Amino acid sequence: MWIDGALHDAQTTGVPGGLASFPLSVTWCAGNPGAHQIVVRAFNTLNTRGTASINLQVVASADRDGDGVADALDKCPDQPGLPAHNGCPAPTTDDRDGDGIRDTSDACPDQPGTTLASGCPDADSDGIRDSADACPREFGVPERNGCPNPGDADSDGIADASDACPREAGSVETGGCPDRDNDRVRDADDACPDIPGSPGLRGCPDRDGDGVRDALDLCPDVAGSASNSGCPPTGSADRDGDGVDDGTDLSPTESGSAESGGAPAPGSGTDGDGDGVADADEPTEDPLSGLDLFVPGYLLQFVPFELQALEFQVAQNYSQVYCYASVAGQAMERIGPFHSLSARRWDIAAVMGPLNSRTFLAPASQPVQVRLECSGIVGGSREAPSGGGIGEGGGSEAYFDLGAMTRSHTLANPGAETVTLDSNGGAAGHSFRVKYQICSPSCKTPVLRAPLISLTHGGGQHRLAWAWAGHAYNINGFKVYMNGNYMFALSPRSTNYLFRDLPPCGRRFDIQLTAYTGNPHRPDQESPRSNIATWDGEFCPRTATVSFKRFETNDLRFAFPEITGIDVGPIYGSFSVNDQYSEFNIS
Repeated sequence: MWIDGALHDAQTTGVPGGLASFPLSVTWCAGNPGAHQIVVRAFNTLNTRGTASINLQVVASADRDGDGVADALDKCPDQPGLPAHNGCPAPTTDDRDGDGIRDTSDACPDQPGTTLASGCPDADSDGIRDSADACPREFGVPERNGCPNPGDADSDGIADASDACPREAGSVETGGCPDRDNDRVRDADDACPDIPGSPGLRGCPDRDGDGVRDALDLCPDVAGSASNSGCPPTGSADRDGDGVDDGTDLSPTESGSAESGGAPAPGSGTDGDGDGVADADEPTEDPLSGLDLFVPGYLLQFVPFELQALEFQVAQNYSQVYCYASVAGQAMERIGPFHSLSARRWDIAAVMGPLNSRTFLAPASQPVQVRLECSGIVGGSREAPSGGGIGEGGGSEAYFDLGAMTRSHTLANPGAETVTLDSNGGAAGHSFRVKYQICSPSCKTPVLRAPLISLTHGGGQHRLAWAWAGHAYNINGFKVYMNGNYMFALSPRSTNYLFRDLPPCGRRFDIQLTAYTGNPHRPDQESPRSNIATWDGEFCPRTATVSFKRFETNDLRFAFPEITGIDVGPIYGSFSVNDQYSEFNIS
């Protein structure tokens, strides 16, 4: 796993033949807000590799009540609470101010406070109640009535003149800076701030003591050399001349660094076609790529259109709202739950708005139908709700049907339509209003048009094909996305791609395509995403055992009095489970 171009963690199976399934579980905490890229590579026993990446935008969340729950997730953002209660205090029967401290132990039972201050307000969290704190906004000490020691603003016993972190309490060993894992490496310099490690390895552990931190050591339990990625010499050759033995090297035919297991970092290495993607990171070019397998003009029989959800309102107050949507005859898809904007307005745009709108295909001669069915949930109900609600979770929630709306659109190309519609058929007094925009081919004119894709299955092959309104020499390639994550890039000359792997059983792949210029990881321009091609894996096999404990009939002699002097039977019949049928005969 590489994060922002630097190797963060590496794991090997230790099994000579490799493993068919090898999960990698890694914890990472972003050190700063902003854009970050995570790249994961898998290396197989044939010295080939596959790559997948995602881009993350890390946002610093405010927490104005200081309870450790970000305001965006805190249902009581101005009142200190507990994560288990969504940032609200634990409910008690004798806690008037709701701060989680019982009135009998609360020195300020009518003012929410902290445990350190015996239930009284303590804005600077120094354990001294604000009413007795001479410096209520500065961390201080009791000896100075809540004010910091002169020349020691964080009261950690280290004078500000000698304190490298004068506003954060620390220790002498770290120059006055925080060190939460107590390994004598300040958190700001600690590559593993929550795991005690060695100062010589930026605070990271090294259990075999060979000077290579465990996360980057391909042999973490056997002492080796740093030049051989932490492994002992194998006696094998070094074909790429990077100093890492072929027996250790994750990529023995391409030069890399020992810190990266002998493999080049993502985006580096030989790039024969100059498209900004290293040759080893590009998928194998399909021999039929460039040949259009469709009947000429097949995709041109369809009209592309974009759907943007703009506003969503409800008639009552709910704790959660979600919907099911169907567009152009596709299967119902759940969207939401939505984020609340106000008492009766919910942010549907965050799910399907202008920044993350969806592109669809529809037959050119048919109208496009948009259907939406929505539900609302009220949490905390203690009795059966009125208005047709159905209690869930032992009466702790109430569910309400908000009804549905259906609208058909006859689209010109180009064309756009904005509509506001009310639902019908919901529980009494419960409904919604939605505003959306539908445009063909798109609601704004992008620099690069979105491709149109189709996924075909036949003859044991699964092929993605596309049409794009542009010239190959104007772009650097196409990017393939699965379930919203960028997977790999393809040549600008490609018109189809053959998938060699199937979705795991019970899983679904939503595939999309974009056109781009520049580097696929940091494109100069990228088109809107294409329509979605859905690919469902097979049902996961399972076995069910059906056992009959007893079989009884009524008195058959009473039912058939003409039968005398002989035993009645045998009993025979049949039963079925799903499509499995079986007969029985009981003598």
